[in-house]
Amino acid sequence: MKRPRVALLGGSFDPVHIGHLHIAAVVLASGGYGRVLFVPANLPSHKPSARLAATTHRLRMLQLALAGHPRFAVSDVEVRRGGISYTVDTVRELQACGAIGERPGLVIGDDLGADLDTWREADTLFGMVELLVARRRRSPLPLAWPHRVLANHRLPISSSDLRRRVGAGQVIRNLVPEAVEAYIREQRLYGLTARDSAPCA
Repeated sequence: MKRPRVALLGGSFDPVHIGHLHIAAVVLASGGYGRVLFVPANLPSHKPSARLAATTHRLRMLQLALAGHPRFAVSDVEVRRGGISYTVDTVRELQACGAIGERPGLVIGDDLGADLDTWREADTLFGMVELLVARRRRSPLPLAWPHRVLANHRLPISSSDLRRRVGAGQVIRNLVPEAVEAYIREQRLYGLTARDSAPCA
């Protein structure tokens, strides 16, 4: 039986939110892909000095978010490799171990267009994958490589805003999966304290 084609969705996932899940669902609905592999970065190459939640927390939140979605999965390949995460290395490693085929999809946001030429071995990488572009901007930046634009809804949600809301004791319900919200509260992530954990709920 032919294995389903895989699309890679990378990021910090700090925390994972419903926007990420929506984009993954659109990838599956767009045709050509039977599985989406979420790949949390160890240290994102575009912001390696960023202060992120521990990889154990980010991996666990992804596992909780994807439970019940049989066509979504998590790979810890970048976390295990350590150091700065470069997508070209990830694609090569996943291909070498047979986790993905010869031409996987690679999901990016259209707001990354101006920086794609700075990615490690950009020409090689974008020749190895089908570039799937999720809409985030009202006026997308031009891309120099062949790509397919996804018909996703632009949800005004960002992980940085969610972290800010949690730290301020504001509600994040319905912006993240319920299990992720509970985990943030239980682990007191993003500046949440015992005193102000209730408003997050």
